[in-house]
Amino acid sequence: MEMINKKYRASVTIEMSYIMPFILFLIFILINTTFYFHDKIIMSGIAGETLVVMTQYEREAGKEKIDFKEFLKKRAENKLILLNLTDINISTEKDKVKVSLTAQKGKMNVSIEQKAIITQPEESLRKKRKWEMISQEENK
Repeated sequence: MEMINKKYRASVTIEMSYIMPFILFLIFILINTTFYFHDKIIMSGIAGETLVVMTQYEREAGKEKIDFKEFLKKRAENKLILLNLTDINISTEKDKVKVSLTAQKGKMNVSIEQKAIITQPEESLRKKRKWEMISQEENK
């Protein structure tokens, strides 16, 4: 009877030697995927935050020049776990700003691009008030 129990225990050990590497591989893939999406979300947040600061800066004239690439690099410093930030492109047009980020590690490559329109709400409010005043004068 004791011989049979030893045989079954050895069988379980051999089966586990095949199963455990597969389980460890799945755990490694799960952790790696989690780090990938963490870095992607962090990059998206940093790009969005930079866009907000850029649109506010562009609305206000007469301020000193800000290097937004350095601003973005400081924001990304020590936050990415898996990927390394490789390329930063920031462009400003007449009424639009765009931030593009690229990060990679080995063959993995992530690109984030966000755009925003520079709004001038105070101008539209002034026009609205002006039209309201004109319409009130015509109604009198």
